[in-house]
Amino acid sequence: MQKLQMSKRVTEMSDGRYLIYYSWQNQIPNFEEPPRLTAFKQKLQALNPEVDVTLLEKAYKTADIAHCGQLRDQNTPYFEHPLSVVHILLGELNIHDIELLCAALLHDVLEDSDMTYEQLTGIFGNRIANMVQSVTKTDENIEQYIAKIEQSGEDIVLLKLADRLDNLRSLPLSPSKSKQRRYLSETSQWYLPLAQHVNSYIYEQMAQLIDQQPKGLIPELRWNPILEEWVIVSPHRQQRTYMPKREECPLCPGILEVPEDYEIVAFENRFPALQQHSPEPTAPDLGNVPKAMNELYKARSAQGICEVVVYTPQHDRSLAEQSVQDIYNLIRVWKDRYEELKAHEFINYVFIFENKGEVIGVTLHHPHGQIYAFPYIPPKIEKELASSRKYAEKNGRCLFCDILAAEQSDGRRIVTMNDNFVAFIPFFARYPYEVHIYPREHLRSIAEFSDTIQQDLAAILKIVLLKFDNLFDFSFPYMMVMHQEPTTGDVYDYYHFHIEFYPPHRTKDKIKYLAGAESGAGSFLNDAAPEEKARELREKEPLN
Repeated sequence: MQKLQMSKRVTEMSDGRYLIYYSWQNQIPNFEEPPRLTAFKQKLQALNPEVDVTLLEKAYKTADIAHCGQLRDQNTPYFEHPLSVVHILLGELNIHDIELLCAALLHDVLEDSDMTYEQLTGIFGNRIANMVQSVTKTDENIEQYIAKIEQSGEDIVLLKLADRLDNLRSLPLSPSKSKQRRYLSETSQWYLPLAQHVNSYIYEQMAQLIDQQPKGLIPELRWNPILEEWVIVSPHRQQRTYMPKREECPLCPGILEVPEDYEIVAFENRFPALQQHSPEPTAPDLGNVPKAMNELYKARSAQGICEVVVYTPQHDRSLAEQSVQDIYNLIRVWKDRYEELKAHEFINYVFIFENKGEVIGVTLHHPHGQIYAFPYIPPKIEKELASSRKYAEKNGRCLFCDILAAEQSDGRRIVTMNDNFVAFIPFFARYPYEVHIYPREHLRSIAEFSDTIQQDLAAILKIVLLKFDNLFDFSFPYMMVMHQEPTTGDVYDYYHFHIEFYPPHRTKDKIKYLAGAESGAGSFLNDAAPEEKARELREKEPLN
């Protein structure tokens, strides 16, 4: 393995989310213009090679200046909204009318800035200025406004529908429940019938958002007083992409999420369970619940960060099929993301994981993992912290170090090992092929990994993943989760970094489902002896 110089470039996506390109070949171009504008121009030129994009550049700059310093009610930059409207028209509907796209960028400048219609006409001409004026609200009521839009022509209708669709998509982030109710009511009564006659895609998107979004609900954390743990309520995630066609994969270069080719990328999840700018929820409507019982209904902001980490631009190349060098590069990215995310004051735990396989519930086949940066310590981690602290206080030693020493002494459940890591199926495994990977050294998080330790982790991950795939001669599904110390600022000397795999297969054609005992009572049943399953994996050659 080589330790190549890692380059990192942070850009913004067309809807305002960040996108981070990681490269080890020093091939990352240095863009002087805004990356979102570059993505728009590339898409526009792909649809219409003859187009002159200078008009779009001018509209972008004008709108950016006009909305400079303005914020939406969810405390995000206002300029993200016109950019998202352009993305809907160009990126989702493949509309390449450059004047309509310019009007989309500028559609709020008359209403929300000092720019006048005359100035707009002088810079961009009559058609663009007229389109912007047509969608600008004056003193008319909603019925009069919709009538005006309908009479203005199909391009104006499309522009307004794209504007409303983006507003609907961001509606869960609004702290105003009255605004949420008003937008949902207006859309159902006025915009949905309009979309039904003009554009089936926008109609279906709007109808889905209205049907699947609980009225007046924003993403939030709700307290379960029985289990004493937080539940994340994120209704907008019903809209996330589900099993797209191969040619429509949003993680492949140039399709949706990543406009350029890449080696590894990380970006904010389009449908995050936790949101960086999540507003505080309003007090729940408790109806006739006695005041003495109000404490049972606690809620707080779902503030956090959710990222997607895409391992490779190759759609069909799983992590097991990548080289040890590639996995080592990925581990360096994991370390970088952990260190950056833990620096946020509102983040108390950084959880790195991968879901692989349809049986796990994966909705995209392209090889990728995720990171949830929580505003609290998740329940399972809290239990591990409590047990390891209790053990250390009683015995003066690390619980995980002792488990590792005991497993090595026994030997029957060891799968593989190298200088710095041991992979084994623990004595107490809940899944038949539940492999754990422990570092031999007492390390609390990936932030403490030296370069040699990162390389050895890559090597043992490669072996374990190949053994999984060779077990039944198919790409083995699993959950891979990384447990490490919280990021609260405290020191957890008694905790120990480790990786756990939860594969659902108990035989080649039988799945270990979480049924009544596991889900209802919290008591796992393992249908196989860990010693036997470890032997099976140990004897499998890690062949590509």
